[in-house]
Amino acid sequence: MERAAAEVAMMGFRERRAWAELAAWAVPFAIYFALAPGGEPTDITAMLRRLAGFAAATIGYGILLGAGTLWSMRGAPRHERSKPDERERAIEWRATSYGYGVMMAGMILVGIVLPFERSGWAITNAALAAIVVSEMVRLTAVAVLYRRGG
Repeated sequence: MERAAAEVAMMGFRERRAWAELAAWAVPFAIYFALAPGGEPTDITAMLRRLAGFAAATIGYGILLGAGTLWSMRGAPRHERSKPDERERAIEWRATSYGYGVMMAGMILVGIVLPFERSGWAITNAALAAIVVSEMVRLTAVAVLYRRGG
């Protein structure tokens, strides 16, 4: 436990922010996808429940992101929170390229394969999953690249 606390204390602002944002994506959308029912809603009440679930996940993301940002800013020197330097931009660019690859694979699945087999909410949730997974890949890459030194 002390070792984990020491590692968190040694993290820079952007690495802590990446971990916090990763948790902000993972927790509410894991709950959303675990509780999302299959099939199409049969009436307006079922449709509103699905939209409420999506809204709750989005609001949860916003709350966790805000709390995570405050946590990552705590104790971080002001110069770490300023504009990213060349190394930080290179890490961001590399991580974004990983996330983009996952996003493209997901969008090919959603836009080319799924319309032949599924419709409605199945496609909507698959597109949402592609977005969430691609962001999680990007943020994981950011955190790992900072951990490895770039």
